[in-house]
Amino acid sequence: MSRAALGLGLLALGLGLALPLASLPPFALGQWDKAEPLVIGFHGVGALAALAVALALAAEPVRGLRRVAHPYVAAPLALGLWSAAVAPLTPLPLLSLFGAPQSGFGALWFLDAAALIACARLVARHRRSWRGLTLLALGLGLAVAALKAWDWWGLAHGDGGHLLIFVAAYYGWLGLALPLLARRHPGESHRLELALLAVALALALVSRSIAALALLLAGAITVVLVRSRPGLAAVLTPRLGAALVAIAALLPWSLLHLLPAVTRVESLRDRLLVSRVMQAALRADPAPLLGHGWGRTQDALRGWLTVAGERLWDPGWIFLKSDYFHSHDWAMEAVYAAGLPGLLLTLAGFLAIPLFARPSRRVEATAFGCALAALSGLWFPLCLSVPLLALALAALADDTAWLGRGAGPWPGRGIALAALGLALALGAAAVQLWQQGRALDAVRAGWQAQPPLALAPPADFRGSDLAAAEAIRDALARFARRARTEPTPPLAAAVGAMLAEIDRRAATTLTVPLLETGLTALAQIQVTGELGFAAAPGQAAMGRRWLDRLLVLAPGRGDLAIPTFSLLLAVGRGDAVLALADRLLAADPGDPVGLHFRGLALLLRQDPASAAEGFRLLRAALDRGIERFLPIDPAVKKRLGQP
Repeated sequence: MSRAALGLGLLALGLGLALPLASLPPFALGQWDKAEPLVIGFHGVGALAALAVALALAAEPVRGLRRVAHPYVAAPLALGLWSAAVAPLTPLPLLSLFGAPQSGFGALWFLDAAALIACARLVARHRRSWRGLTLLALGLGLAVAALKAWDWWGLAHGDGGHLLIFVAAYYGWLGLALPLLARRHPGESHRLELALLAVALALALVSRSIAALALLLAGAITVVLVRSRPGLAAVLTPRLGAALVAIAALLPWSLLHLLPAVTRVESLRDRLLVSRVMQAALRADPAPLLGHGWGRTQDALRGWLTVAGERLWDPGWIFLKSDYFHSHDWAMEAVYAAGLPGLLLTLAGFLAIPLFARPSRRVEATAFGCALAALSGLWFPLCLSVPLLALALAALADDTAWLGRGAGPWPGRGIALAALGLALALGAAAVQLWQQGRALDAVRAGWQAQPPLALAPPADFRGSDLAAAEAIRDALARFARRARTEPTPPLAAAVGAMLAEIDRRAATTLTVPLLETGLTALAQIQVTGELGFAAAPGQAAMGRRWLDRLLVLAPGRGDLAIPTFSLLLAVGRGDAVLALADRLLAADPGDPVGLHFRGLALLLRQDPASAAEGFRLLRAALDRGIERFLPIDPAVKKRLGQP
């Protein structure tokens, strides 16, 4: 490996290890100001890693290719290339490439991972460089654990601010990978191993992830037991290790669906409900070969959440209080995004860990593979942990090379050119995301000005309207508070600009939350009054257009018509209530919202025949679960003959 390639590789991996610190306040950017800098930084270090690989292969095309052409690199590379190849065939191609804005979990994410693993494989040959990276990982791991502990201390003492990402479970992935960086040579002490394990335990503890902590401890205990009895290691063949990893990959789903007792734990019950929602989305629109593209899970969850059977007006379900952009299940996510090929390639990545590990580290590789597969059935990593995971895999990898042996220099040079192209693409992706975040920040600053500016959020080049939806939602909540102390005409003008932008996008958007945000805003204007100062002509027609589009994208979300029903009833438009109820019932004859409001509209006619039918429909709505969407007065239930 040339000195230039080595230096660039060390820079890429060193910056990658520091990536968790990109969530600190000085780097805040975009709607998700602690997550978006991570994604930008991830593409940046991925570009540097790909460039380092290109330089290494250009200098030593045969030798370098033997290091790079390893199954650990091939698995994410294949998934990334498949996802990129089919992205043009999905509804939102650029979103599938870039992934959900909160995580970047898309085709480029896997190409970044492949570049980092390849870079780590090249650097791993250099003992001093590896030790330096290990010590850097140790120090940064300790810093992240300390910062997250500080966040928890501040929260416990009334300080709501957070330095790092609030959801701490993402840092548990760092703890799983960190101990694997130790490569003890004969005669060396165990001090570095113990230090890495201690910091890993600290990361698992501050992550507050019982699963991550349990998997870390189980893996450490297993390794210690096997080392104390060398004969046990010989029993663990590569195929047996792969079988254990496969079992671990399927275990979370099996436990959730076949062992009801585990769902007494609130977080596990949440995973079961999310799984049911995603299964409903898959049944409604399977796309088994190509999938729907990465970054679409949030729309699927918001479009089908009612099948979970939870009360939406009194949320006890974790999902209703969170921002879910992933299904928390590796298999469900892969098959929904990239079809059955994506599912098989993801599984192959897990199985490759024990299959292609050094014999001396196969026990650790199997434990690591089981931990990653099992945790991926309940949670998912952010890109902040990928550089450390790449180093861990490089530490475990054997000398398998699928290319390079017996080949001349041309394959290596060809792949060097491909790596150079990847570096340019990833660098361009980082710049594009940075510009997008800056543009949205400028609009948000205009909304926060006094008086606020009447600005529309910028169009997202990825095709998703999610950032606009959430930015508008947050701004409207602030405007409702500001209206108590500020002149309302500028606030009303700003709200009008936001609603006009939603209306402009409504006819073509594929983003369910954008329409949810718009309909909620109209309810706050017309029904609850929190934004009553922004009332304007034409908003009723606007709301009907949005609801029509929403029912196309999410036919099971009749609950979002409740504010419209309420407003129509309040102004005495019973015929319009009946027409809208009939639309819901045409899509689903048992829709409890349609049954309930059709029943109310018939009661308003005040004739005996209509009243009898109205009461029948109200009873049917109760039987169908209308109380999941609306609280029903016990006296009303009693009159309807319900307990």
